[in-house]
Amino acid sequence: MYILALVVVFFMTIFIEFLSDSNYVNKSNVDLLTSRTSQTTLYGLRIGLTYVVMLVVISFNGGVFLVVIVGHSLGFLFFGSRIFKKSSSGKNLNLPPMSCSCLKARLVIRGDI
Repeated sequence: MYILALVVVFFMTIFIEFLSDSNYVNKSNVDLLTSRTSQTTLYGLRIGLTYVVMLVVISFNGGVFLVVIVGHSLGFLFFGSRIFKKSSSGKNLNLPPMSCSCLKARLVIRGDI
């Protein structure tokens, strides 16, 4: 059962990274209400799964912690980085955007913005 739990947590973290980077809604074919409803539903699913993984990690089990880190890392490698993407998405950074104002200040100082 422990190994099954590790496998489930591993694939859950990869799925979270998939949801974090994917754009599911084609805005040309769908009306605004359907588009926003589906985006909200997917956001709620992603946040809910993230909180479940957080609760799993605070069980203070070392194996689970390592599986979560490896799952998020591999998920980012496959879905978040530009290694496996055929076209560039126009992003300058390989890391997910941070909403911290101090990051924006650093980018302004460096001249990136």
